[in-house]
Amino acid sequence: MTNAEILKNKFSYLETIIKNKYKNLPESGWATFIANNYLPYDLRDDLIAINQIRNILTHNTLDNGDDILEPSNGIIKKLDIIINYFDKPILLIDKAIIKPNLLWASLNDNVLDIMNKMNKLGYSNVPVLDSKGLIKGIFNSDIIFI
Repeated sequence: MTNAEILKNKFSYLETIIKNKYKNLPESGWATFIANNYLPYDLRDDLIAINQIRNILTHNTLDNGDDILEPSNGIIKKLDIIINYFDKPILLIDKAIIKPNLLWASLNDNVLDIMNKMNKLGYSNVPVLDSKGLIKGIFNSDIIFI
């Protein structure tokens, strides 16, 4: 199978995922809409470019029927990243600091002590909890001016 065929198949799969996940998308221009509204910045231009490549492959062939261009392996890999972004999204639990490892402060903690702990652990923010363990705010060491 050529990379052109692989790209067309994978793009169709992406379209199916997107249209099942997001209802009421524009029939035309859905890829640009998704890129601008649902993708992280570093993947937006990639989806738009891959969509254009897919359109070229779908609507243009050489006189002998061959594909007019052959996408690189890098383009296919980038499409796989975009597919995985929607098909296997990263969940918050995959990136969160689990409670036993979480640094937190209480309302009566010494600011310098908390800042030293934050610096030692590389944290820029810590939740501030009340005596019941409810979040009262977020402490950010950048808000302190000495």
